[in-house]
Amino acid sequence: MDLSPFQGEGALKLVATAVTPAVMISATAILISGVSSKHQAMSDRVRALMAEYREPATPEPRRVNIRAQAVFFRRRLLYTLSAHVLLFCATGLFVGTVILTCFMKIDSILISFSLGVLLLLISVVCEILELVLARRTMSLEIAGTLGKST
Repeated sequence: MDLSPFQGEGALKLVATAVTPAVMISATAILISGVSSKHQAMSDRVRALMAEYREPATPEPRRVNIRAQAVFFRRRLLYTLSAHVLLFCATGLFVGTVILTCFMKIDSILISFSLGVLLLLISVVCEILELVLARRTMSLEIAGTLGKST
């Protein structure tokens, strides 16, 4: 039985190979927490807006504004949901990378880790797109109050 990967420099490479995805697991967990909080807050805001829309006393100009915001909120929620799913998938790939490290499947390790990083990158793009829409949503809300867009 060849123990060379577990001795000397080989052992250091093995530890480094296992630690990197473990750090990525922690990073994605932090991002998942932030996206979850944002999704919850956004969902609460949409529910409040829809309740306001259904109120008989809500004036028509406000209803128009709420409808316009709802369009952006729908897209924002889609981006946030996409980021959420991608982050969980990336976490799964990073966990898989740690497991593959135990079997020293170098090609599989590189593929798994690379896919995890790619999903992480795509989730960040989804969050950036959501932030752009967040600005538009806030502009609509402010315009509905102040009477001008920002």
